[in-house]
Amino acid sequence: MISAADYHRVVVLPSLADFCARNGDLRLAMHAAISLTHAIDYVFQNRGPDPKTAGEAAEVYRRDLVGRCFSFRVVEGFAMASKHCTLNRRDLRGFSSSQQAEFYPAYWGTARWGRTFWGDKVGGICIRWLDHGWVNLTEALRGACAILETELPELTASPEPPRPANAP
Repeated sequence: MISAADYHRVVVLPSLADFCARNGDLRLAMHAAISLTHAIDYVFQNRGPDPKTAGEAAEVYRRDLVGRCFSFRVVEGFAMASKHCTLNRRDLRGFSSSQQAEFYPAYWGTARWGRTFWGDKVGGICIRWLDHGWVNLTEALRGACAILETELPELTASPEPPRPANAP
C-alpha cells in the first residue's frame, strides 16, 4: 500500500488542481471529492496493520469530522452521491448526484441571469445542499482539504528519501 502522503501528493492534490482549473466539469468534481474523502482511509490504513480496526477508526474520525466541519460534510455527501446516485443515510436521505449545477462568477458588469450569485468570484459547480441552499464545491473542497491536512499530519509528511539498492 502506498503511504497516505504519496496518495495525497499523487492522487488528491492533482485531482483538486484539475477541478479548480476547470471547476465546471462534473467528472473532475466527482473525482476530486471522492479522492479527498478516501485520503482518510489511507491515513488510518497506514497507521495500523489490522484493516478492520483501521476501517473502524477511519469511520469514527469521518463521522466526527462530518459533525464539526460543514465543508467536509458537503464534500463527503457529494462524493457518496456521486458513487451511489441517491443517498439513504438518515442525515442525507434523498440527497442525489443531480443536486448540482454550474454557476458563473460575478465580475463587475458581468453576470448570468439565474446562474450567478452576487459576490461569487469563484463560480463552478455548486451543490444544492439540503436546507443550506447552494454551496460552492470548489470552496468546500479547499476547506475540507485544509482541515484534513491540519488534522492528519501523515498527508503532508515529507517522503522518505530513496534507499540505495544494497541497503538492508
